[in-house]
Amino acid sequence: MRRLFLALAVVFCLYGCSVYMAANSEGINPLELQKSISKCDNRNCILLLGPKVISSVKNSDGTISEEYRFHIDTGAISRSVMHGLLDVATIGLWEIAGTPMEAKRKNTSIIFLKVTYDKDEKILRTDIR
Repeated sequence: MRRLFLALAVVFCLYGCSVYMAANSEGINPLELQKSISKCDNRNCILLLGPKVISSVKNSDGTISEEYRFHIDTGAISRSVMHGLLDVATIGLWEIAGTPMEAKRKNTSIIFLKVTYDKDEKILRTDIR
């Protein structure tokens, strides 16, 4: 009886992690990113969007090429509802599979942006990958 109680206690401690992870958004929405970039006209505006600078190269003609990494918002209400339903249906055992799946999903949602600036740090060209 104690083992059953202990097993249920462990499962309920994990209960809801994948639901929270599926609904949580830590990055920027790809459409918002595209709209924000189209409104930007200089380097400071791009940096205010919160990217991580990967590389910065000053070219011989005075232009600067920089690459940025953005984390993408992967939160989805439908996915979190599905995790919740699976949690209830399996009495919390779904968390053993659901939480690692959501953790992996968060690590792979990245967009790269390459921006070329003129000598006054005005945007000349952008390239999203």
